[in-house]
Amino acid sequence: MIAYYCQLSSHPSAAAYIPPQDLSSNKVQINIAFGTFRKSNH
Repeated sequence: MIAYYCQLSSHPSAAAYIPPQDLSSNKVQINIAFGTFRKSNH
């Protein structure tokens, strides 16, 4: 859902992922990677 929201918000190559973590604090970290598109000459 997070990646989908980012993609709808002008970030078509966004990806969300959950890195390895210790859940003893009852918190979850979610990382979002924003990619870019560029023209290729190949």
